[in-house]
Amino acid sequence: MDREFKNVSDMIKELSTGQEFKDDSLKLLRKKKLSKYLFFLRCESNFTQMELAEKLGCSQGRISKLENTHDESLSVKDLLDYAKALDLQLEVGFRKKSVKLTDLIKYHVFKIDNCLRRLTSLAKEKQDKAIVEGVTKFCIEALANISNLILNSLVDLKKIEQRTQGRTVDLIHISPPIDENLLKKENLIESKE
Repeated sequence: MDREFKNVSDMIKELSTGQEFKDDSLKLLRKKKLSKYLFFLRCESNFTQMELAEKLGCSQGRISKLENTHDESLSVKDLLDYAKALDLQLEVGFRKKSVKLTDLIKYHVFKIDNCLRRLTSLAKEKQDKAIVEGVTKFCIEALANISNLILNSLVDLKKIEQRTQGRTVDLIHISPPIDENLLKKENLIESKE
């Protein structure tokens, strides 16, 4: 019988019979999370180790070492170089472990607000009808997607609430399609007439 696993850790947990092998393997995987992510990024960008080495100006062996080393051996410079070669931007952040999940969500909402304001400013600055229209459509799409995410959480909470009351009723929320006439009326998008 064929089995599918979400990741290597799950496969080791499921198939390994020896506890010592299982423990050692999982410990090794935990020590190489970042280096394995570098491997994933390279593969996702369709580069061989040799091609990436040429972009970095190093040997293929150096790339192999970066992708197979313990995370503690990677330097910030290694990560910066790797990101630059893959046309990526390295972002590092710190936060207190005590930060509540709700505060983390608020933080990201403010970050989204900041990005949307920058996008809107760019559209205003360019004063190009196509850009303004594109940004407007993007904002409407973002509104729908974010609203759906929140609604899905509320529906899940409602299901839990109803199960605790002894009922198991599945709630389905179907939103009507976005009415372009209403958007035009509110001057959110321009009429093509």
